[in-house]
This record gives sequence, C-alpha cells and structure tokens, in this order.
Amino acid sequence: MTLEITDGVPLTLLPYLRESADRLLEDAAGLPEAELRAPSRLPGWSRAHLVAHVTAGAESRFRLLVAARTGLPIPRYPGERDRAEQIERDARGPAGDLLERLRTSFAKVLTAIRDHPRAAWGRPVRWSDESGRPVHETVSSLLQELEIHHVDLGTAYTPGDWPDWFATDECRRVVADLAARSDMPGMRIATTDGEIGYDFGPGPLVTGESRALLAWLIGRSDGAGLTVAPAGPLPTPPPWRR
Repeated sequence: MTLEITDGVPLTLLPYLRESADRLLEDAAGLPEAELRAPSRLPGWSRAHLVAHVTAGAESRFRLLVAARTGLPIPRYPGERDRAEQIERDARGPAGDLLERLRTSFAKVLTAIRDHPRAAWGRPVRWSDESGRPVHETVSSLLQELEIHHVDLGTAYTPGDWPDWFATDECRRVVADLAARSDMPGMRIATTDGEIGYDFGPGPLVTGESRALLAWLIGRSDGAGLTVAPAGPLPTPPPWRR
C-alpha cells in the first residue's frame, strides 16, 4: 500500500502517525534509567539524546503548523545552536521530565494535525534550509522520523518491524532522492516484494525485500538479506540526507 496525500491534505496519514508515536513512546517509557542513558545506534548519542531529538522534531512541526494556520513567520527552530543546547539539556535532565516532554510534544502535534484547516495545508512554511515548503510535508516527514529513529533507539524494534506501508512508501521516496544525487554509485536495485526498481548506472544488481533495501540505503543495515549479482561485495550508498 502506498500512502497518498489527497489534494494536499495528509489526514489519511494521521492514524499511522498515531500508531508510530505510540510504539516509540511505549518503548522509550519502558527503558530503565540506566538503559535510557546507554548509547543509541547513532554514534555519539545516548538513547536520551535521541528521545530529546525526536521531541524537538515533533515540537518543530507543531510550530510550522501554527505558522501555516496563523500566517506568522514562525521558524521551525529558534536556531540550530539553541536546538542543540536544548537537546543536550533535555538528555541530561531527569528521565521523567524527558519522557513527559516527549509525550506532550506528540499530543500537541497530533492534535494540531487533526485540527489544521483544510485550506491551509498547501501553505508554504520556512524549514531549516530557509526554503518555503508546503506545510503538509510536516506529517510525512514526522512519520519518517519516528519510524527510523525508533530503530535508532536500539531497543527490540528493528527494520524488520517496519510496517509494510512504511517500508514500501519510504523505500520509493529514498530511491527518488538518491536518483538526484551525483555521489550515488552505479548499481541497479529491485525489490522482491513490490515494484520498486531503479537503474543508477553501470554496476551490480542488488535485490531484496523493501525493508532490507530501505535499511541498507539509509545506513541502518549492512545489507543483510540482500542479494548482489554478479556475486561480490555490495556497493556503498552515500550517507543518507533526510
């Protein structure tokens, strides 16, 4: 199944976003204090840092939704330095406060999405790169962030747990992004459980399920479960940029 945004209105994604947020919150809240302070799967970040980062991401999208609704020039983040300092403070603060802020940020952004005026979904808002992008992208990008960072949390949740709809939709999106990059090495890819395929230029054919291909392309897997032909090492995708 591919998730569609009809007439620029992403409300069909809201139930999936709620489920994704609930899964991540349940796993994060179930971590004992020592495990919350343990390393995540992202180099240099503890699980607490990752939770603080996800919280900041949800809050940033709430601000963009308010900006689109009110017409006020509210940036996604007050500033990159302020954002980094806030993440560091939250990560080092009491675990209860950190998790409560995550819970509150999810509740606020989900409510803002539910109540956003239909006519305002196409309004441009200012993202981190200063460009104007339609506010409906806040929903799909948050869904992407929750699913991928849930894996990064380093609990029992792995790419194999990604819902079918997410693996298919996100794999297609990532392939399209990589097709526009000059640093993507030559290869052909094809999913064995769908219709995703692309020719990036001369190179081997890499095949596998959507989950396995997606995890490998975005650096969340070493390529386990993939097949390369002719036999040999897998190519190295460039660092993923969201």
